[in-house]
Amino acid sequence: MTRPATTGRAALVAAVAVAVAVAVVTASVWAQPRNPGGRDLAVERVAGRCGENALSVARRPPPTVTARPTRRGVVVQVRNYVFNCGQILGFAARLTDHAIVLTPRAVSGPAARCTCFHEARLLLRGLEPGDYEVKVDTGDERTVLGPGGRGLVSERIYATGRVTVR
Repeated sequence: MTRPATTGRAALVAAVAVAVAVAVVTASVWAQPRNPGGRDLAVERVAGRCGENALSVARRPPPTVTARPTRRGVVVQVRNYVFNCGQILGFAARLTDHAIVLTPRAVSGPAARCTCFHEARLLLRGLEPGDYEVKVDTGDERTVLGPGGRGLVSERIYATGRVTVR
């Protein structure tokens, strides 16, 4: 008489493997924001300034973004963003698929004939707990090979950072 392949020990090992897999999937789902749909976020411009004229710099440093959670919301710091000297740099924020996408916009001021490196500190409110990628649209594009190495496509260039909201 032959014994079935799922003896007591094998069944226990299989049950533990299934329990671990369920726990890992559940933990990764809970670590993601509970509001992954595309929706606009409230942005408050806390501070900002126009720095050195961008045309006088031989090699332009890339824009950077850092983000940190606070009791009031998520503070996002954008540095080295090239924008019109005469205008105050602001951002619109949109939450899409676990990413906060910041798009620049002029808050006020007349357009000037120069550009400079702007810094902006923003406060984002209303984010659910989770891990987010923070992306700042630089306004630039680059040409890359398309899927499967066929054809050329343009893609937006983003300055990126990460933040975890608890």
